[in-house]
Amino acid sequence: MNFLKRFIHNSLQTLKKDDGAHFAYNLGVSFVRFGAALLGVAVLLWLVCITNPADLLGYKGKTQAAVTYLYTEKIEYRGSRGSTQIIMKYHVIFDCTIGSTHAVAEQTVPRSVYSKYEKIGLNTVFPARLYHSDDTGLYVTKCLPLIAQFEYGRTHELAFAGLFGVWCAMGAAGLIGFGLNQERIGMKYPRTDVNLNSTSLTLPDEEVDELLKEFDEAFEKFQANKAAGLPTSEPPRTDRGKQKPDEEQLRLEDRQDSL
Repeated sequence: MNFLKRFIHNSLQTLKKDDGAHFAYNLGVSFVRFGAALLGVAVLLWLVCITNPADLLGYKGKTQAAVTYLYTEKIEYRGSRGSTQIIMKYHVIFDCTIGSTHAVAEQTVPRSVYSKYEKIGLNTVFPARLYHSDDTGLYVTKCLPLIAQFEYGRTHELAFAGLFGVWCAMGAAGLIGFGLNQERIGMKYPRTDVNLNSTSLTLPDEEVDELLKEFDEAFEKFQANKAAGLPTSEPPRTDRGKQKPDEEQLRLEDRQDSL
């Protein structure tokens, strides 16, 4: 549950612009917002297919088909104000085979596809692919599955809605990914609402003097030990600030006397 809360919180944060951030960050937020909106459209389209069973094609295999009949249908719609709208539908009837079984398929096709079948002519056998819809039955076409679904969806709005939802989801994934990457890039730059000149990025003078003093003392010890033939490498000090220089000098002289 905590993981889910963190995920929701972090996801919402990616949708919020920050006036003090680098412009790349806010550019990324815009892309994430657009991607989220497109993803919402995809979800709505999928809901349409769920509430109305998705009219998608199932591939049945290759077949040999021939056009046996072509005809058009004119449909008139009258509006509430007396206006008339005319819609033309194009129908094709095929003879085809399913394995060793003969079958007849009648289908509605787009105008451009109808024109192609007119050029092929009646009773001309050609290789095709056979699909099946739970709503309309057999569907014959030369196209591969994805293109066949698009062709079918141009005259069957429900199927086209589902396919368009898939495209929207793919586009949303690309936009959200690009937006999140821009947000990460923007976070690498300094904020525009912070004055770097007013911040201290160097050590105070007192600490600098203390470090220089320790360095001078260590160098003097190194030189003295080297001149006396003593080891020049010693463990680091753990008594910083506690031992006075005079005491350290006496310790060095005692070691020299013992030799």
